[in-house]
Amino acid sequence: MDFNTESRKENVYVSKPGAYKFDIENYVVSEDVPNHRGCPFVRFYCITPSGEKASVKFFRTRETDSDRAKEVKKERIAKFIRNSGGKLSNNMKDVFDSVVGRSVYMFMTEREYVAKDSNNNNKPVVRTTIDYLFSSNKEITRVKPDMAKQSLNARDQQYFDTLYSQWSQTNKDDKIQMVKDAFDAVEDFPTESNDNELPF
Repeated sequence: MDFNTESRKENVYVSKPGAYKFDIENYVVSEDVPNHRGCPFVRFYCITPSGEKASVKFFRTRETDSDRAKEVKKERIAKFIRNSGGKLSNNMKDVFDSVVGRSVYMFMTEREYVAKDSNNNNKPVVRTTIDYLFSSNKEITRVKPDMAKQSLNARDQQYFDTLYSQWSQTNKDDKIQMVKDAFDAVEDFPTESNDNELPF
């Protein structure tokens, strides 16, 4: 067996927005992640009939959430479970276990997010990823055209603009210093004894 080929096959991910049918292979909860300190979550690992993979992450509730936030989080997960043919109960593990091996239809969108380019002094950039938008218990045939791409919302755009402004100012100062250092180096460079013969 060509293990390299098998590895490549296992790492083919959904790369375009659109409607897909997925089988749910497994899931992980934040409690399973060593040293996780952020918002609790559940992530479902899915695969299409053609072998393309995707993961769907839902943030779960925490004590500091508002009542509205808790309601929204619970409903998003519950809808996914129902559309997958799972069973809702008071036991979290039983609920998530109930969808493993089942199928669900999902619409995947191209979502913009703010990142930093580690190869360019951590310059703030806007990148895209293929991300879960919604699920259905039947084939998705009609969607709004604007669902295929999710641009930065107003808050994220403001966050990006702030980061970029700060980065630009910092790097501007660094470039000024680099130019100054370059001129200083030229002035300190030893010259030949016949400088007076130069035409400038």
